[in-house]
Amino acid sequence: CVRLVPWGVVLIATGPGLPFAMPLTLAIDALAAGNAVVLVPHQGAPKVNDILRKLLSRCGLPDDLVQVRGGGWQAYRALLGSRPDLAIFEGEWEQGHSVARQCAEQGIACRLPRPAKDMLLILPNADPETAVRSAVWGAFGTGGMAPGAAERIVLEASIYDKFRMRFIEA
Repeated sequence: CVRLVPWGVVLIATGPGLPFAMPLTLAIDALAAGNAVVLVPHQGAPKVNDILRKLLSRCGLPDDLVQVRGGGWQAYRALLGSRPDLAIFEGEWEQGHSVARQCAEQGIACRLPRPAKDMLLILPNADPETAVRSAVWGAFGTGGMAPGAAERIVLEASIYDKFRMRFIEA
């Protein structure tokens, strides 16, 4: 379920995986929901950061509505000190833990979209054939090239052996 909610100021940091698409998508979603955005893309793509600045400026968006900042991880941590209304961090797992801890200490709402991505949850009452087909497609259907491809399959121990054999056969 996705809900576009106006939080106020949304601070967004993204990792190196999708240097243009991920920050732009998150920023557009936040803006569409009525938020101001401070975007801190991964520092490994400074040209992309310049392109994002120019693109957003050409859209006519005011500087106080959306900003693209450089500096990567260190800049993001420092900007958390300004107490945004919502912090979104898509990046390294260890850094995500640090962001979540800092947000909890400062009372900032926090979203870490990456850790739950790529997980397929199979419930014990799922149809076994459908579960196997879904797992095979999720893991191999796009060659792992699409975001959301299943990298981890989570299921109860009671159905593990049966599912595992069917998955291997498929």
